[in-house]
Amino acid sequence: AALAHLRAPQPGWLAAALAEELASMGMYARMQRRLLHAAGVRSSLPQHVALAYAAHSLSVTLPGGPAFSTAFNYRQMRRFGASPAVASWAIALSAAALAVITAAAALAAHDRLNWPTLLTVTSCAVLVAAGVRLLTRRPHIALSAGRAALAVVNRVRRRPAADGLEA
Repeated sequence: AALAHLRAPQPGWLAAALAEELASMGMYARMQRRLLHAAGVRSSLPQHVALAYAAHSLSVTLPGGPAFSTAFNYRQMRRFGASPAVASWAIALSAAALAVITAAAALAAHDRLNWPTLLTVTSCAVLVAAGVRLLTRRPHIALSAGRAALAVVNRVRRRPAADGLEA
């Protein structure tokens, strides 16, 4: 029955779904822009709308897309002028807001909440934000870990341990 509906969609419902999707992405972009503006980062709404669509595209099209999407989102926020801590908190708060919206929608639909998934997503968002904050305050931790990882990679490649360290 679902396939039959996909073959011949009702134009009214299709238009409503399209309008809702556009509104949803626009509101997500506005939320992230407002979070950055609260921290003093000035950027335009079109930049955030473009970022929302690009990050979402990465998230849904690539294997492991959410990780690529988060990294892309972070890099773009840094390009907008956000500090590492501000960018990470904006991403964490965005993820938390989406988790709250998901929970509210499930409750409104009288559906069962998938609490383990909701708690996992929320915990990961908080851990990422805390990790970025820790690394911004103690960058030597990241440098030490990076040197150790590079040494392992260079050992596998049969190169000197410090090969590529400057990059």
